[in-house]
Amino acid sequence: MYITMGEEVIEDGWISSEAVLHCSLPSWYGQFKQDTIPTRFVALSEKFMDYLKDDGPLVLPDSCRNTFKNTEADDSDDDWSQPEDGEDTMSLPTPSFPELEDRIKEEIAALGGDVFPKLNWSAPRDAHWISPYGSLKCGGPGDVFLLFKSSEFISHDLCMPFRACKGDAAVDVEHMICLRQWRDIPTSMEFRCFVHNRRLVGISQRDHTNYYPGVMENKDGIKDDILAFYRRKIKEKFPDPDYTFDVYRPREGKIVLIDFNPFSPVTDGLLFSWDELAKLDDLVKDNNNVNEEDDHVDVRIVEDQESAGLRASVYMTSRLPRDVIDLNNADDIETLVRYSILATHLTKFICYNDLFFNLQARMYRDGKLDPVSE
Repeated sequence: MYITMGEEVIEDGWISSEAVLHCSLPSWYGQFKQDTIPTRFVALSEKFMDYLKDDGPLVLPDSCRNTFKNTEADDSDDDWSQPEDGEDTMSLPTPSFPELEDRIKEEIAALGGDVFPKLNWSAPRDAHWISPYGSLKCGGPGDVFLLFKSSEFISHDLCMPFRACKGDAAVDVEHMICLRQWRDIPTSMEFRCFVHNRRLVGISQRDHTNYYPGVMENKDGIKDDILAFYRRKIKEKFPDPDYTFDVYRPREGKIVLIDFNPFSPVTDGLLFSWDELAKLDDLVKDNNNVNEEDDHVDVRIVEDQESAGLRASVYMTSRLPRDVIDLNNADDIETLVRYSILATHLTKFICYNDLFFNLQARMYRDGKLDPVSE
């Protein structure tokens, strides 16, 4: 079995299910609590997981909908679409999770009023564009539900977290909503670190689509701080020999742990390829005369704006329809615009036509209109 991840190919059996479980936030949080962001956990019911897995229309609980209502919007164009009393309408079932909502509200309040959510492994980073805040910031259950229902990363956590494991064996997982205290983390100060055979072999700038002059100027200091944090806080504590971990550096001499991920192409290598990471480990092994192998860490950052512009955002395909992503030239764009305008007019025509015939049928029924003989 082989799984394609972009240009990488994952061979079945690359990692074990135990290694994936060790990277689950509820698994490692207790041991690293003092060095990471305060977090509260809420267990998921089967009913809520079925709701998240359903790929039908996005329907939020009634109690959450007012969160997203735009009171300043002009609704005059939509008056025609409102059904009259007694008119038959088709409606979707409205989900309801009152106990879960109450629990989320309690935990958000305990964390200061704002959080960013994730499941055991993944945050809904691919869905931040749909949030009213334009980020992962959440102030209530509605924000959390909207992000989770719109995210492919969340679907991965629920449906196939062990897809690259040996035999892809089924493993029982207690899925949790992980509510992390909101922090305004500058993307320029986030880094992903790669550990292989208990050696830190690589550090990559997390936001590899932008150039930050300050990162370039402080490259050596960033490396020293991360190395010191790894040796002091992580190296002898994490149970596996191979893994990655994400950190951010709020200031000189301070490192905060964000997350752990498997050492596998299911984890984005950012400025590294996975072949390169394996060779970096071999390079370290060849330097047996060096006492401190960590000194050979390869640190990669975006060194100029030109190279940053060559890299597409990993979330681009989640923000735009596939038709837009696949556009090749101006003619394609013009065609898409024409079809969009035509579809808009056609939709309005169908709706108005249905409304007219429904009104006509009621008038016939009430005797207010005589059928026209042909």
